[in-house]
Amino acid sequence: MMKLIVCIVMTLTLSNVFGQESNNGKKLWADSFLNKKAPEFVVEEWISQQPKLKGKFILIDFWATWCGPCRKAIPELNEFAKKFGKKLVVIGISDETAEKVKEMKDPNIEYYSAVDTKGVMKKALGVKGIPHVILIDPKGVSIGALKPAVVIDAILAKRNLGTRRDMAPLTIALGPGFTAGEDVDVVVETKRGHRLGRIIREGAAIPNTGIPGVIGGYGAERVIHAQAAGIFKNVRVIGDIVEAGDTIAEIWQEDGTKLLVQTQITGILRGLLRDGYRVTEHFKVADVDPRKEELSNCFLISDKARCIAGSVLELVCAQLWK
Repeated sequence: MMKLIVCIVMTLTLSNVFGQESNNGKKLWADSFLNKKAPEFVVEEWISQQPKLKGKFILIDFWATWCGPCRKAIPELNEFAKKFGKKLVVIGISDETAEKVKEMKDPNIEYYSAVDTKGVMKKALGVKGIPHVILIDPKGVSIGALKPAVVIDAILAKRNLGTRRDMAPLTIALGPGFTAGEDVDVVVETKRGHRLGRIIREGAAIPNTGIPGVIGGYGAERVIHAQAAGIFKNVRVIGDIVEAGDTIAEIWQEDGTKLLVQTQITGILRGLLRDGYRVTEHFKVADVDPRKEELSNCFLISDKARCIAGSVLELVCAQLWK
């Protein structure tokens, strides 16, 4: 049976409920090295023994002990290291001190670990937020080395950040910012309405307006943006009932100043940035749904997501069964 490798190029910064209203034109949390030579691998100090990297894929996990999502990912990275250890080297890099990392006992890290307090590798790879994982192949050209049958650009950045039509026999992009037949083979419409999920083989998706859709009589009021740059810390969780003026998160700035992120309307907290991310000013961080009766929707896959995913699946299956 034909082996299909599908590369999904994604940046998981916001809950998927944000969809069409995600951060238009904002810089993502790492520079693009797709089909480019990765910079030289350098760390300050190894906590584990130093791995042999020659001839292997390298999975670099930028993380920190204080980052909740980072710690949740450790068991999965342990499994990757066990399952693919012959061809893959998993390395966790923290910008904390070695002592701080060693103090953390749960969960236990079973792959290679190092510290880089000066952030040399972060700067080299343009990483500005954690958790962030980067895969480097033995030649430093990850997409080319994998030889994928399909490449799906699901970043939803409303612009093309480097995806090219020649990356795979079939290239798919979601939403505006791409032209089918030019920089990708196919574009899938992501804007709600009669065209949602439409497969576009020539031309582009409906342009992003930058204006949040109206739900329960509220539009821009239900979307919350960061007042300043800093580290985003959650106070509430998705599914919480909030009142106008409630604090749902904090932004810690470099000078130690703590800013409170507050809601503008009453409703359900249906979208929230992951804890520990470094945000820029005006970055979208949360979304409130004024319809309290729709609480269960916070824990379900939306009709919009299913529609888009169905179109992508149709395209992938058609490619597989040619």
